[in-house]
Order: sequence, then structure tokens, then C-alpha cells
Amino acid sequence: MGKSFVATNLAAALSRTPGIETTLVDLDLRRGSIATNFGLTVEGGMRDYLEGAVPALGDVAVHPEGERLVILPTDNAPARSAELLSSSRMDAVIAAMRAQPTHSLFLCDLPPVFANDDATIVTSKLDAFIMVVEEGRTTRKQIQDALHVLDQAPCAGVVLNRFDGGLLSDSYGYGYGAGYSDYYNK
Repeated sequence: MGKSFVATNLAAALSRTPGIETTLVDLDLRRGSIATNFGLTVEGGMRDYLEGAVPALGDVAVHPEGERLVILPTDNAPARSAELLSSSRMDAVIAAMRAQPTHSLFLCDLPPVFANDDATIVTSKLDAFIMVVEEGRTTRKQIQDALHVLDQAPCAGVVLNRFDGGLLSDSYGYGYGAGYSDYYNK
């Protein structure tokens, strides 16, 4: 549904906000794609840290050149993801996030809600989540069921991804108010 694409772009945009330190954490341990989105090679990532193969969380941190963004990537390797995300090392990750100054923002890319139990496990540890839904594909029932499954944290918002078309058949979305479509079509 484009959740990793949305997380990547949201993190990149927020990292350009003065006064906010942004970290993007790839917690889709089975099919992580954040590293690929940034063109990074993962030598030791979140899965490795959670398994204990990498001793310190800072050892997996990547600082893309020219960006004010920190990425904690993962690779695409078989993982006992539910076990790792329920571990004391994961609890230490959450504690480290919470110990950061208030101007620090952490975005976690999770697997799809119904792929496995991973999103439910992690959401129970987070302050909030943003749901990504695909226009024309995600059903109302899927959204309701996902909100029910993830009810341990509040939904901070919904991103409608792959939206095709504007309001009132105006491809730019300016047809919503009196006079706007006339103004923009001149």
C-alpha cells in the first residue's frame, strides 16, 4: 500500500523542519525497505540489534549525507519478528526513544497490520500511529478492523495513498469551493 514510501517521504520532510530531530526506524523486520528507499546497504540493522548481533543501537544508525535525518534500517532476512519485537532489547529501543529530548521525533515503519502480529506488538509500545490506506483498494471493513487491532495506541491520522482524481472532477482538487475552479482554470 505504499506505507514505507509514505514513511520515507514523511521522515525526509520532517527532517527539514528546524528544531526537530527526526529518526526513521524500520521495524518491518521481515520485509524492510527503508534502506532501499534511501539507496543504503545494510551491514547491521534493527533485526541484527534485536537479535543481539550488534551490541549498541547507535551502531545501526545511518546518517545520509546532506540530510538531517537518522535512519535505523533493517535488512530483508528471515526473522523471528514477533519474538524480537516483544523482547527486552525492543523495550530498550522504546526506552531510548522516550529518553530523547522533546524535539526528537521517531517514525517507525511497521509491517502491514494483517501480515502478522508485528504491527500490533509494536503499536502497543508507541504513542500513536498513522494509518496508510490505498484509495480504491482498502475497504471500510479493513480500516475498522485495523483500528480495532491497533487500539492500544491512538490513530494520529490517516494518509490516503494513491488517490486518483481531485474533488468534483478537478484533477488539481480546486473544485471544492465557489470560484476556485474558475480562478485556476483562467
